[in-house]
Amino acid sequence: MQNVEDPKNLRRFVKQPDKVSKGIWFLRKLEWEWVSRIIGLPQAPYGKVLDIASEVRVSSRLFQKNWSIWRVDFSFESARLARQYGPKYKGHVVIKPSQPKIPFCRKSFEAAVSVGPFDFKFLNKKILLSEVKDSLKVGGKFVFSLATDKSPYCTPFSRKKYRYWSLEEISGVVREWKVGKAKRVNIPHPSFIYSRIVNNRYVPTLVFDALITYPLLWLCPYVPNRLGKYVILSLDKRFDC
Repeated sequence: MQNVEDPKNLRRFVKQPDKVSKGIWFLRKLEWEWVSRIIGLPQAPYGKVLDIASEVRVSSRLFQKNWSIWRVDFSFESARLARQYGPKYKGHVVIKPSQPKIPFCRKSFEAAVSVGPFDFKFLNKKILLSEVKDSLKVGGKFVFSLATDKSPYCTPFSRKKYRYWSLEEISGVVREWKVGKAKRVNIPHPSFIYSRIVNNRYVPTLVFDALITYPLLWLCPYVPNRLGKYVILSLDKRFDC
């Protein structure tokens, strides 16, 4: 495992730039929307969600749904950006990605979310999965994103910096969870249509969304695993292990 975190990458995942291609924006919108849908509304009046270094737009969506957000980040600079651009957090700490111990109370969260960090090679995913499991109440869920090895950004160069997940590795994460069932939503990459209009500056965003983003938003649950470019994985905690 690569043990030295890259501060620039940590900042980029927390505060994604606004000026990007339609293709990147398309993938983000599908990712944000499905994470928000799967987590839903808090079951209790003061429902607590653990946010593990997610992109700040995810945090803001959860805040708008009346979740009480408790957050961890992997660097002081990324934590500063989260406080600057994200919502008001109830608790916020910085932890080491190589030893991601979560310092909040055990079994106190209804949900946990992590959009982006599982791309980091320096993140100790085994420890983090165990920590999240211990932090959730029975009946809680952990929703997080994984970039697959089918991602359009998976190149020999990017593989040196980021983790791209195979079908077998994703199945291994589910098996490692052990305490409940998993739900998977696959986000596709519509290469044929996408390649013809994604970089066309004359295609308005509203037209792009109407033709591609929103139709695919509804089709994501029916996309087979082998075609998933990105995966939103939801792990339920049905019992204590």
